[in-house]
Amino acid sequence: MARQTALCMRGTQKAIFSVDTTDLTTAPISTAVTQRIHTTTGLPSGFLTFILTDIEGSTPLVCELGDDRYRELIQRHRRIIRQCLERSGGYEVETEGDSFLLVFTDAQAALRCATRIQFALADTVWPYYGYDRPVRPRVRIAAHSGYAEASDQGYSTIEIHRTARICSATHGDQILISEQCRAAAHEPHTIHIGDYDLKGLNESLSLYQLTTPGLRADFAPPPVRRRRHNLPQPYSHTITHPDQMERINRALEVQRLITLTGLPRSGKTTTALSWAHAHLDEFEGGVWYVNTDDLGGGLLRALGKPVEPFRAPLDTAIEHVRDRRSLVVVDGQDPRPDPGRLRALLDACPRLRVIVCAREAVGLEGESTLPQLAPGIERCAKLLRQGVRAHGSDLDDTDARRIVNTVDCFVPAFELLSQLVAVSGPIATQQELTNNPCELFEHSVVDHSVHSCVRALDSTQEGLFRALLTYGSARFGIGLLMRTARNHGAHFSDLKRMIDMALLVPTSEAHYRIPAPIRWLHRPRWDDRLRPTMPNPPLSPAWAQAEQGFDTPSYVQDGLALSSPR
Repeated sequence: MARQTALCMRGTQKAIFSVDTTDLTTAPISTAVTQRIHTTTGLPSGFLTFILTDIEGSTPLVCELGDDRYRELIQRHRRIIRQCLERSGGYEVETEGDSFLLVFTDAQAALRCATRIQFALADTVWPYYGYDRPVRPRVRIAAHSGYAEASDQGYSTIEIHRTARICSATHGDQILISEQCRAAAHEPHTIHIGDYDLKGLNESLSLYQLTTPGLRADFAPPPVRRRRHNLPQPYSHTITHPDQMERINRALEVQRLITLTGLPRSGKTTTALSWAHAHLDEFEGGVWYVNTDDLGGGLLRALGKPVEPFRAPLDTAIEHVRDRRSLVVVDGQDPRPDPGRLRALLDACPRLRVIVCAREAVGLEGESTLPQLAPGIERCAKLLRQGVRAHGSDLDDTDARRIVNTVDCFVPAFELLSQLVAVSGPIATQQELTNNPCELFEHSVVDHSVHSCVRALDSTQEGLFRALLTYGSARFGIGLLMRTARNHGAHFSDLKRMIDMALLVPTSEAHYRIPAPIRWLHRPRWDDRLRPTMPNPPLSPAWAQAEQGFDTPSYVQDGLALSSPR
């Protein structure tokens, strides 16, 4: 049997308990377990509540008082704790130095004992020892519940290790209890102080402070690291789109689920993580980043909680976030998360907010869909220059602006372009974009991203998309878009799907346009036999003139705010 020694450090004093670490999972809480008493030790087995007490600052205290006075203080402290234990019906497992390990078959009795100890310590007349105030030991108390089996050597269980780690996070005069203890005792007088990563544990623990009337309530945060989020840190300086961030602010004021949609590598994840980092303080329940293909298990890993045997991971995760104001950012390689699982999470957690990064909308009622907007030319130039520097080269601002303008500020192309600039320089890159753009992007990540979206279109939407490609670089007002859609048996929802995927991008003047790299990759591949059979509306002379005047699209000019039509 794997064993480990749990050390609850108190300066030079140590309480040493034998701990079994074979099974680190947390069993479901149930108080209906039959209690058994070990015939040799007289200690109970089953679902138990452990209490660990410890004097805060015992090392400075013994140095200040000396051995004799400290011994007298400790003996008085022990008498008080044993008197409270006798009144509460618990068991003394072990005493080491200034520490007590107690066990109870009833969680409520355990918390009553902890409260009695603090009241008794506060009401006792303590000696002055020549100081201007009584020398009273400040005792910290931790309580935790779980399954344990008594043996001839006492207890060998991870639950004692957890109790010791909670005690290390507790201040003198304070009582901290675990989530399991609170649930077992049905204790209403508690406040949740957060989830914490405690030393030696591969999980976080939710800690609650006991606030029974009469107990001191004002304590500093625990001297351990709080688990507030698991958001990954960016590898480079993040250049965000302020308009997109503001759109998220507005959407989350009225909706609990928003989806950032668009082509892969268009900046959805960067936008979501930047927004989440900036709003950590608004979610006392934490901000959690999980993968699309494992919502329940990913959320448990983010929370630092174990998977429970014979229970769905999502059900366990819901129990930990049900009543807390939390944010979950769902991201991954799959097109979108499972709608059923996401609905179950939102239905069970009324204070939860969810941001999904996906190619298109999840399809749940009440979902707010925000297509990823292309930054202006200023930010796009910075993005490209940053990418070029990451490949060990450099690019001046003028050349960067010229290149990003040529590709219509199409962000998914920037990684490929930064590599090309680093290898061949800006002049050769611009020549390739002018003379052989289709060959440049063919069989690239950009090609794969665009085609994954086009392949997802149904036949009606694909026919509409092909018709819009025949307009070349022209911009489309909503009126022209709707007429073209009607001519091809499509509806506004079909247009909206292409907008969500960023196959159509908004301009600064409430018009839309197909970005240049998408036109390069698709229009040359379709001959006349593949064109839709229904006629396209003829272009007016004004549109014909506009076709020649849109080499520099208006929505990539400096200082223009990008927003979709309202």
